[in-house]
Amino acid sequence: MMCNYFRFGGVARDLPAGWLETCRDLVFNRLEHTLDQFERLLTENEILVARCKGVGALPWQEMVNLSVTGPMVRSAGLDYDIRKVEPYSIYDTFDFNVPTHQTGDMFDRYIQRIDEARESIKILKQALDRIPTHGPVRPDKKVWNPKVPAGELYSRVEHPKGELGFYLISDGGSTPIAITRARRPLSTWEPLRRWQLATWLPMPSCSWAPLTSPWRGRPLMFD
Repeated sequence: MMCNYFRFGGVARDLPAGWLETCRDLVFNRLEHTLDQFERLLTENEILVARCKGVGALPWQEMVNLSVTGPMVRSAGLDYDIRKVEPYSIYDTFDFNVPTHQTGDMFDRYIQRIDEARESIKILKQALDRIPTHGPVRPDKKVWNPKVPAGELYSRVEHPKGELGFYLISDGGSTPIAITRARRPLSTWEPLRRWQLATWLPMPSCSWAPLTSPWRGRPLMFD
């Protein structure tokens, strides 16, 4: 189910037979159990706790000044999620919470992602309950090319790595004359200067998720 599956007003084709049943089994019966297993293995693991508690902590005010967004800044106590402050799509119809923590250290970042995964499961359950088992899919529907009003537009969404924005310039036609994905700025490297080498060497991927390589947008892999 890739990006070209989605269309304005719906999807390209109906779901394969059995897909909804398989998905419901995963979401309602397996995902939470898997998260519970993660927590049993990691949350009270004395080695992980010793290496993560109090390591790499930054206050959310400093993270904001350094252009850090998403789970990282929420792990430091800032209650800010674009799905809540500027709802888009149908997120305003879902019942979910925005978890936050206090210190922004490695352990809080790990717990933050566990808690956000649980909230995502809540959203998935609500979404699956709304999907009809069958419905009209119009293969004869003509291709629709929406005309974007002339001007400039910046729109953003909540991404697992933080804020993801797109900047668009239109002359009023059906194709924008310029569109740019607004990546997180290179200033997100600045927090690394606040963490000594001995601090960030043991950091798991939860500490690196908001950082993106300036080379071809490839994610950094420091696991």
